[in-house]
Amino acid sequence: MKNLLKRYIKLMSSLEMFHLPVFTMEPIEKIDLNDKYIVRKQVENGYFGIVFIVDEKDTKKKRTLKVCPKVKTTQTDFVREYSYSYTLGAHPNIIDTYEGMYQTIDESAFFFVQEVYPRTNLHNLVIHKRGGVGEELFKIILLKVLDAIGYMHAKQFVHGNLKAENVLLFGVDTYTTVKVTDFSHTKKVDAFMKRVDEINAYQAPELCEIIANEVITVNFSLDIWSLGILFFFCLKGTFPWEKAISICKPYRDWEKWVKLQSHMMPKQFCSFTDKSMKVIRKCLNAKPKDRGTVQDMKKYVEKEPLIKVTKMPRSKSYHGRSTSTHRSRRDEILYEDKSEREPERRKSSSFRRWINSAMNTMTEFSHQAVSAHNQ
Repeated sequence: MKNLLKRYIKLMSSLEMFHLPVFTMEPIEKIDLNDKYIVRKQVENGYFGIVFIVDEKDTKKKRTLKVCPKVKTTQTDFVREYSYSYTLGAHPNIIDTYEGMYQTIDESAFFFVQEVYPRTNLHNLVIHKRGGVGEELFKIILLKVLDAIGYMHAKQFVHGNLKAENVLLFGVDTYTTVKVTDFSHTKKVDAFMKRVDEINAYQAPELCEIIANEVITVNFSLDIWSLGILFFFCLKGTFPWEKAISICKPYRDWEKWVKLQSHMMPKQFCSFTDKSMKVIRKCLNAKPKDRGTVQDMKKYVEKEPLIKVTKMPRSKSYHGRSTSTHRSRRDEILYEDKSEREPERRKSSSFRRWINSAMNTMTEFSHQAVSAHNQ
């Protein structure tokens, strides 16, 4: 009993130290979304939540709503995500979250309010540029991402879901403001994490290989791996491999090269400078304890050239197709705000209809993710 009391006091002290609201199971205020907001568009449909751009009826201002359906998240997890989002928003390179947690009037979903999202994110920019964003622009963006992640690490937080889609870009062409978002996977260092069904190319091998009911201990190395993949993706326009698992040949070849370095370097890395390869090798090391830090990356990114000055053929993705193939016109037009052209009937659609539609997509995504994990 004494040990449990000590652990509770330690937890409360840590929350107080970082000015975090204490997780609560008290009833959360109910709000009728249709009375307070007008939906402009849905901008994201993640595994645990849906993001809407809305007009606030009272103030006439645009806002972002992060909606978390209760079939996908518990109240504890929602409160944790809100608490981390609200606290970390003090940093200029992290999305600003407004005070207040809410649930829909029919109690089907939780939500909180954030500053309005821009019209694009880093993923869309890379796809639009075809073959990477270019070294100069990449350095500007990455240094701001590193500032945000460095701030989180200093506070003993691990983002846990860092990817280009979660890096928001404000401002046309200049991208003077860069903000990291989505803290649904964020945890304190040394917390436990179970296997997730949401599979993506940014996940470290220890996450890809985890089995059902197994857990791993969260540490900064998870974010460092994701930063290494982000580094490659932004400069090449493709991913180095589909999944960081041994049955994936591009990853297996990389792992062998890192261990032995007697083999020929995998060809997808040949356009990087020697200094870049030091960064990539430190980030994408299969052993978490051997990965570098945010400070290691900043040192090289600020001062060193990253790409060899040679004319390279158009990059191809791990499945052998050019990144420019099968693009829709929507991906080509980076800044077109389609919500401005939405018919009036769309604006009056109920939130229930939006959420139901998004939930169907989330369910389909969940089935696909489970299938992909088992391949």
